[in-house]
Amino acid sequence: MKEWIKSNRGTLLFLFGIVLLISVIANWTSNPADPVPVDRLEGSGISGIFIYLLYAIAVLYLFMYVTWLYFLAVMNLDRKKDELTLPAKVFAWPIFIVGFALDVSFNLTVGTLSFLELPHELTFSERCSRHINEGGWRGDVARWWCDNYLNPFDKSGKHC
Repeated sequence: MKEWIKSNRGTLLFLFGIVLLISVIANWTSNPADPVPVDRLEGSGISGIFIYLLYAIAVLYLFMYVTWLYFLAVMNLDRKKDELTLPAKVFAWPIFIVGFALDVSFNLTVGTLSFLELPHELTFSERCSRHINEGGWRGDVARWWCDNYLNPFDKSGKHC
């Protein structure tokens, strides 16, 4: 069972994020005019902290998901960059710019949380490349990110 969880933790994290987003959306339906129900957020004690924590995790998960979608778009555009027409290049540049900004933001937030260190590099991929050959837990974390989210979608198969 432990090996199964270890080998499928990316899928489990994805499913956890979906369940969390559904629960946040279900809370919104209580009063559609109020996107964050104030009466629930102002709860005292553990319940109020728990609701804040759920919203923070949901926002972080959504940020991770959007960043990964931009990564996929950038990798696809990079794969076909020699075949892009001028109108396609005009549409692609904003995707590159937003994708780069998301990558830097991802490195500052999720990267710092994942590796428990402040960044020495600008992008998350560079940080993973620095840690990937280490033998400790940071190397394990870097290999997990690279094997599950980065390397399979790079044209060379080795993004980090």
